[in-house]
Amino acid sequence: MVGGNNAYMYVGMTGRGWSSTGKELYSLQRLVWTGRRPFEMKKIKYKPDGFENEFIEPVNNELAEDPANYQVTGFTYKYQAEYGSPVINNEPCNIIGVVVSEDGMKARLVVDNLRLGYIHEIKAEGVKSTEGKPLLHTVGYYTLNNFGKGEKVDTAPFKARHEHEMMVKAAADSVAKAQAEADAKAQAAEAKKQAAANKPAAPKMAKNTTTIPASWNGKSDVTINMGTKPGLKFDPAQLQVKAGSKVKLVFQNVDDMLHNFVIVMPGTAIEVGEAAMKLGLEGQQKDYIPNTSKVLVNTKLLQPSESTTIYFIAPTEPGEYTYVCTVPGHFYTMQGILKVVK
Repeated sequence: MVGGNNAYMYVGMTGRGWSSTGKELYSLQRLVWTGRRPFEMKKIKYKPDGFENEFIEPVNNELAEDPANYQVTGFTYKYQAEYGSPVINNEPCNIIGVVVSEDGMKARLVVDNLRLGYIHEIKAEGVKSTEGKPLLHTVGYYTLNNFGKGEKVDTAPFKARHEHEMMVKAAADSVAKAQAEADAKAQAAEAKKQAAANKPAAPKMAKNTTTIPASWNGKSDVTINMGTKPGLKFDPAQLQVKAGSKVKLVFQNVDDMLHNFVIVMPGTAIEVGEAAMKLGLEGQQKDYIPNTSKVLVNTKLLQPSESTTIYFIAPTEPGEYTYVCTVPGHFYTMQGILKVVK
């Protein structure tokens, strides 16, 4: 990455791991500043009782002071020979309170459960600027290598506020519990009514079915062998199946990176991928599969040279569905077309 004339920036891009822009494996991209500055976190500093977030513009004081608009989690990784690592030993850090500076440029988070040698993820998804702009990037990270000294914030006002909020929450929970009990009774009555009418709900296959269903009598209508190619590509890049057919799919990850295989509704690959990216620290634990009805079928997350087999019923509605690897960064280009025909 180098700077050029007229405030341009030139960035070399590659299809190795994080995709280049376009269809080629490699590219050179020129970035031109539009003159518009997004709202961002400028830096994160350690404090003896938490962290201080500094922003590039003044924050909305009411939003920035609300602990509910932040989330802090401590975690680490496992040193191993195998590619990558899941997030391990992740624990939430309770946010006791927030102090916003007079100029609105800083928000000091008072938190507990700070751990030496751990990475701390600081999310500020609910914070906005005084002009109402949301943060372009809502997450920052701080590796705590040393417990420093300094003045701590008086937490007495936060404790009083917390006690009041707990009383309000207890009252709301009581109302919600009563409503949930009423809903449960209504659902039970409806289920009983349907059972009496002999209208049982049709069983559905799980999105990640790894054993052949007994009702298939040991046979599928079609078997598909799916692989990967360098440059974030599936092999083959296009499939065709009959609507409603019974499919056995064997997915082998021959690449040197983590991949999964996910079939989604037409036109939703990027949306589903971005939802997977928002899983954050839980992403790898959940195989980067977001909880959405737009995901139709999926494998688990495969290590390099690992394979898996899944079984599914092809969509009954003809059309061009997309299969995609939802690993962050991969989903922009690692896609293929599942053509469903009558």
